[in-house]
Parts: sequence; structure tokens; C-alpha cells
Amino acid sequence: MRHRIAPLFLLNFGVLAMVASAQTPPMPPEFQVNTFTPDSQYGYGISMDQNGNFVVSWESFGQDGSSYGAFGRRFNSNGTPASGEFQVNQYTTNDQGYPRIAGDPFGNFVVAWQSYGQDGDGAGIFARRYDKFGNSTNEFRVNTYTTGYQSQPDVASDGGGNFVVVWNSNGQDGDGGGIFGQRFDNSGTAVGSEFAVNSYTTGDQQYPVVAVDGAGDFVVAWVGAGPTASKGIFARRYNAAGVAQGTEFQVNTGTSTNYPAVAMDRAGDFVVAWEGATAGGSAIDVVARRYDATGTAQGPEFRVNTYTAGNQQSADVGSDPSGNFIVTWESEGQDGDGAGAFGQRFDRFGTLVGSEFAINTYTTNGQKLPRVATSRRGDFAVEWASLGQDGSNYGVFGRRSALSAASAIAVDAHASSGASNVNGVLEPGETVMVETAWHNSGGAPHALTGTSPDFSGPAGATYTLGDAAADYGNVGAGATGDCHTATGDCYEVTVSNPAVRPAPHWDTQLQETLSAAAPKTWILHVGGSFTDVPTSQPFYKRIETLLHSGITAGCTGTTYCPGDDVSRGQMSLFIGRGIAGSGSAIPPRGKVGVNPYVCGPGGTSLFTDVPPTDITCRSVHYIAAQNVTAGCSPNTYCGGNNVTRLEMASFMAKAIVAPQGGPGVPLTYGPDPITGLSYSCDTGSPNTFFTDVPASNTFCKHVHFLWAKGFITGCGGTNYCPNDPVTRDAMAKFLVASFNLQLYGP
Repeated sequence: MRHRIAPLFLLNFGVLAMVASAQTPPMPPEFQVNTFTPDSQYGYGISMDQNGNFVVSWESFGQDGSSYGAFGRRFNSNGTPASGEFQVNQYTTNDQGYPRIAGDPFGNFVVAWQSYGQDGDGAGIFARRYDKFGNSTNEFRVNTYTTGYQSQPDVASDGGGNFVVVWNSNGQDGDGGGIFGQRFDNSGTAVGSEFAVNSYTTGDQQYPVVAVDGAGDFVVAWVGAGPTASKGIFARRYNAAGVAQGTEFQVNTGTSTNYPAVAMDRAGDFVVAWEGATAGGSAIDVVARRYDATGTAQGPEFRVNTYTAGNQQSADVGSDPSGNFIVTWESEGQDGDGAGAFGQRFDRFGTLVGSEFAINTYTTNGQKLPRVATSRRGDFAVEWASLGQDGSNYGVFGRRSALSAASAIAVDAHASSGASNVNGVLEPGETVMVETAWHNSGGAPHALTGTSPDFSGPAGATYTLGDAAADYGNVGAGATGDCHTATGDCYEVTVSNPAVRPAPHWDTQLQETLSAAAPKTWILHVGGSFTDVPTSQPFYKRIETLLHSGITAGCTGTTYCPGDDVSRGQMSLFIGRGIAGSGSAIPPRGKVGVNPYVCGPGGTSLFTDVPPTDITCRSVHYIAAQNVTAGCSPNTYCGGNNVTRLEMASFMAKAIVAPQGGPGVPLTYGPDPITGLSYSCDTGSPNTFFTDVPASNTFCKHVHFLWAKGFITGCGGTNYCPNDPVTRDAMAKFLVASFNLQLYGP
């Protein structure tokens, strides 16, 4: 018995063409994903990290030597390949197909697929983990119950790399197909047992999809029978511990439902899209419905497509962390020949942004199964299967959007119409200019303007949008345009100064709709977070940046303790969070296959003075796996010792050079900005710049590496003061510079 989705969709209907809608938003040309072209390659998944880098997964016939195999390829944010195509499955007998993919915000990803015969009976679900550089573990079996067929997998990952796999299992729930799932932590270790999702078990439940929010809460949707429908779209919510939040509920109210897709934002709001019939539409339309984080519907279901002359099917949906989303689908006859890939964008309020648009430009034969991924930068990428385009049956093609939010923007950097101190931080009681910026990675310039329909934040303060428009001028190909430099016409916002701060970490949201049909939610941090860090403090903005980036929440709920010395234990937390990615949980292990310690009761430790139950156990072992530290002596870490400026240089340089096992950055020192001489830590002249860090010092190269990058300075004259302790306020400067942390950005 075969469970394959591709043959259901990959048909050429030959419906008469109509003129496709105008291309919006702008996109560079489409590109071929697969390099192996004999027979057919069908794309099944795409995942995008927070910086717009993405990974595509597909099945390929005959490439692994036995029927279908699972393959993937990594791409940079500009759409250029970051790797060649790679084989995912290690077991190659029979079919390995339907590969679905999910990644965390920092580029680590997992692929799940169905494999025939590998688990001993019928088909089973297997998966494989990769870090952001493409290093991988071995494949592993996901399902525990192996009788019959387990097929149709889907996978989703949270912000810390923990993931959930769901699938259809034939006969396991007692009648037909049922929906089952298994949770994993970010080391790939199963959390708990596999669990049944559907509680109504009569008939078949099929084609499950799953989405996860930033905290690890998740929602599963599927098509099947239920207590209120013979066939409908159903969903069920779970918290991060895997506890069901109520029973399943029906999503659709219309008929002819099939093949759902689901996406979830950082806060747990989600949108479900599917195939269904609508009044005044096609026989099959793309339908969607929005829900908040409690599972409350935000209005009725709605038709996504506006073209209704042919069937609209094979829907997919992607959401950015703030809830702006895009739906993609295949449309019969709309692009002139067979089916084509189309999309429609929406902002986080569910408002249409622009009109539906064609994604593929090659329109001969059919373009099927479009899959979409989004990032926090307001961009997206789509992959699809195209018949005949690569010279042999179906191939995998992709396209990405041209516009993405700049990596950093300025707030309160220039005088506004109201009172502000122009210190680069939005503070309570201020009116500030928000200098948003967009990057154009396309091949043509774009004249860009933006409008804001909303500026809001947590209850307890007043939020005022004084200027709701921005003008970026003409942003050239490969250029970044900010509104202040281009025209001086930028957004202006005011936040009141309430007696009680609404939240310790106080963020506001400025919603923007770009003229090129791009919605974006700019997160604007509100300063004044710590009572012991006044706005005049030299490291004030950097300390606010550490809070906003999730590196530290201070020493108490309202204080930062800027003058306190940094201990080695604290340093492991700072460095671990910096390497793992700002705002992410420190993984329980380091590089793939390295350092197999276990933190927690009954666990093991590499260091005798860091017990498995210690609060720093994860962070200490994580940075040890990154070769950032080997401890202070064999088998000890000395977490209570203060960090000296020399040790800080070693920690920071190693953390920059080799993050998560990557290729690293050469320790180049650069020229002295005054003399122009390039200092080194080798014998000969010129030698070391700092007289108290001689070339013979083991850490000389680390000090000069950071100095040449401008991340550190001396303590006066040509001295570095290597043995002085590092305070928490000075550490803020080093961390922000070394990890390129931004207070305001995408």
C-alpha cells in the first residue's frame, strides 16, 4: 500500500489560460534547486532561518540507487547555493520520500521522511538532524509503533531547536488511519513517548501538519472524520510539555475539504489553510482561518484566491515571528499552461497586502506543490515542482523575494518633533524618529514607501503614532535604503511614561505595509529597564541590547548590577547564549556528535566542580563543545572565579572564530589605526601593541584579534591591564560588539 501525495497533484489539466495577476512583491529570477535531473524530483519542504538563509528538501527517483530517496540543498539569503545537493537518507532500499523539513531561527534543521520496509513492516518515519553548516547526525527512527504503515510525516521546530514530528499511522488508533506524534529536544533525544493526536477514531485521519511557537507550544491539523463532520479539517493544541489543551476542534465550515497547512507565530497565534469549496469560487479553492494563541477563531474562514476560473489547490502557509503570513498554492490555467504557483500576503491582523501574484515565470506544462517559508526580515522563499523545465520530467525550482528588512535600524538617532534625548534608545515619555530600512537583493531598483496602520504595545501605557509614513526613495539593486538618509521622511512614535512599567522587558510593535506588498512588524524596545543603569551610563544602550537579545535579564528583576565582576559561570551563560543565537535556549549539547554529557538529576559532567544539577551545567558544557574553553585545569571549570580581561579575550575570540563547529574566521590582526603597522604575536618586528601582553603570552593573539576588530581597547596608553577583572557593564560592550547584537532591527 502506497501513501504518496505527489501523483494526486502532478496532473496537467490543460484549462484555458487567463492573464496572471501582476507580479508583486518583486522577486529575482527563479532558479533550479536540483542538479541531478534524470527522471523526477518533487519538492516537499522549505525552511528559512531568521536571516533569510533557507534549505529545500525533495524526493528524487533513482538517485540513491533504489527508487525514491530524500535530498536537500542549502541556500544563502540572496538565493545563491550554500552547498551542493546532499542525500538525507542513509538507508536506500525501496522508497524514502515525502521529506519534510523544519529549522530553528539560527539555521539548524531537521528532515523527516517516510521509508518503506526500514522499520520491519510497511513504512516508517525516519529523521536526521543538521546544524547550520550542514553537519549531520545519523538518521533515526521516529515512530515506536511499527505495525503496518506510518507515513505522511510533518515536522516543526521551536526557537531553541526542539522539534515535533507528526504522522499518519494505519490501524494504530483502532480504525483506519490515525494521527500520532513524537517530541524531541534539540539534541535529538525523544521526549516522552509517541502520542495519539486525534481522540475521535472512527474512519481515517490523514495528512497531518504541525507548527510550533517560540515557547514550544504547538498545534496539529489534519483532514479526516470527526464527531461533527464526515470529512473536515480538524486541529488540536498542545503546550510545550506536550499536554493537549483540550480536544480536537473543527476548523472548516465549508465543504470539499482536503490537505491542510498550518503556520504559527512566536506568540502562538496560528493560521490554517486548506482546499475547500466556497460560495462564488471554484470547485476547489484555497481557504484559510486565523486563530489566537488560546485557540479562539479570529473570524470566519475566508477564500484566499481571487482567480476562480480553475481549481486552486495544494495550499501551503508560512508565518513570520510576528504573525504576518503568506499563502501559496497551485492554480489551474492561470499562468497560461497547466497549473502555476501563486501566492498572497497578509499582515498580522489578517489584512490583505497587495494582490495574489504569480511565483513561477517558466509556465510551460505544470508547476505544482509550491511550499513557502518566511523569516523575521519580512522576506520569503518558495520551492515547487516543474514539469520538463530541467530537461527530464519534474524538477525542483525556487524563487525568493527581493526585499528584506535591514539587519539594523536607528531609533532616536536624530531629533524628532517632540522631546527626546537622541541617545539611540526609545524611552518612556519620549517622541522619537524610527529610521526603518530595507535591503534590495534583486536585480532592479525599486521606489519604496511605507505606511503604518498600527503602533501598539502591552497594556499600561499609551502608544501614539505621530507620523505614519516613510519614504525610502529609489533603492538600487544590492543596496539598502533607510528613510532618514533617503528623504528624511520617517515614522515617529511616542510612548507614555506610566507609573508602573508594563513589562520588565518592554517591547512595542510598529506595523508597516511596504508599497511593494511587503508587511513587516518592527519590534521597538523601550529602554529604562534597570533602576541602577541610568540613561547617562556609558554602557546603557549596550546593556539594554543584552536584555533585548535574551543574553541576560540582569541580576534581579529590576537591577543589572553593572559594577559587579563577571564570574566564569556567568561568562558561560553569556557566551553560550551568544553562540546559540540571541534569545535562544542553550542547546543541551554542543556540536553534533560531540561532548555527550547529560545535565540534570542522574546526569554526567566533564568537570568535577560543575555538577549535572548546576544552573550553568548546560552552558559550561556547550561552550566546551565549541572549543571555547577546556576549563581552568584538567577536569575543573572554576565557575566561581572572576574573569580577567585576558581570559575574556580568550573566551570572546574563540567564540567568534568557531561558532557551532563552523569554518571559523582567521585570527587576522589588522593595522594599527595610528601607525598603520600590522602587529602580531610572533617573534620579529612589529610585535605586540600592548606592552603588558607580550608576544610570548598564550592569549596574545586573542587580545590582538579583538583589538584589530575594534571590539576592545586598552586601559590607558599602551597597556591592556590583562589581570584586571571584567565588570558586568564592560562585559556588555564586549558581548554586543563580538556577537553583533542589535537593539533595533529585523
